Amino acid sequence: MLGFLRPTVYAQLDPDRLAVRDVRTGRAYAARPVGAVLNGPARKVVRAGDDALTASAGRPLEIVNPFKHPRMLIADLSLGQQVLRKFLEKLYASSLMPRQPVLVLHPRVDPEGGFTGIEIRALHELGRGAGASRVLVWHGRELLQRELLSLQLGSGGKLLA
Repeated sequence: MLGFLRPTVYAQLDPDRLAVRDVRTGRAYAARPVGAVLNGPARKVVRAGDDALTASAGRPLEIVNPFKHPRMLIADLSLGQQVLRKFLEKLYASSLMPRQPVLVLHPRVDPEGGFTGIEIRALHELGRGAGASRVLVWHGRELLQRELLSLQLGSGGKLLA
């Protein structure tokens, strides 16, 4: 029922690409999952994706990829949340950004031995910290439009709880 009241966003994440898509409208944004970080007492992502790469010219910004680490998908949870939030803002740039979408987060990596409980929890916290009201973490094949519209995720993968 929650999926009918709030927008649903399908986010496919790997260290080299983050793609977000509004399931109902088809509006999408995809780019490298990097952020331009303003260093200070609290590190803040000021731009993300393609904008981050051009924002650093002439400014004391650091370009970071919070999803690039040799052992796990999330290298920096706080910066990852900020980058994902910026991608969601970019997705809804031409309209008022919907509050707290349902997020179907699909990590596109296959860690040896599977995801640990800590990694699964971090993925849920990543989505929540980016503003999602509910986070479903899916591992497996790419999901079909009808599955995403109904939030009835079929076989060929599993929900990570």
